[in-house]
Amino acid sequence: MYRTSFKKISMVTTVLSLMLTTIQCSLQNPVAPSWEADINVPLLQSNTYISDFLGLKHPGGKDPLPPVILGATSITGQVREVNVSSLRGLISAGTVNYDLENRLAIGLDTAVIYISRDSNMVFLDPEVVIGPLHIEAAEVDSDGNVLKGKTTKINITLTENEMAVLTNESGMVYVGYYLVTSGSNGQPVNIQSTDYLETSVMVTVRTKVN
Repeated sequence: MYRTSFKKISMVTTVLSLMLTTIQCSLQNPVAPSWEADINVPLLQSNTYISDFLGLKHPGGKDPLPPVILGATSITGQVREVNVSSLRGLISAGTVNYDLENRLAIGLDTAVIYISRDSNMVFLDPEVVIGPLHIEAAEVDSDGNVLKGKTTKINITLTENEMAVLTNESGMVYVGYYLVTSGSNGQPVNIQSTDYLETSVMVTVRTKVN
């Protein structure tokens, strides 16, 4: 009987020892394990056609428009509402990637993205400005057919204030763009109504996950 009791006491002592060890480990490491993950949110994805840029009318088909002399033209894009609620959290870093592919027979002197928490202030007083970018005209043949587009990009690291804009409590921001074409330097050029400029703006943040 005494041996049985002794075994029971030994088992209880062992269990208590394990419990104390576990508590001690928990106190030494009070923070749960965590890791970092990248979250990507597109701010702008669009194709803008030359006919939209310049207000040109075309009966359809793939034949080039009549040769035209193009002057420098500014284009202000429509303000868009973007849901960025997935960016909120314990953010350690953030970047914005702005990519342009030009499949137009004219270049761009200026391409800028504007971001604000107030839709009325996107162009008047933006809180985040990306750019400007410059891009050359696409390579075309004698009929105005695009042989090869030109690409350019910019990658910026967001400041603390810019991060605050994109991770704001409302989870919404407003995005607009402004473009200025280079024109054709007084020379007539053949263009296609299907020629376009592809714009892609992506924000990436690194967040801590527990």
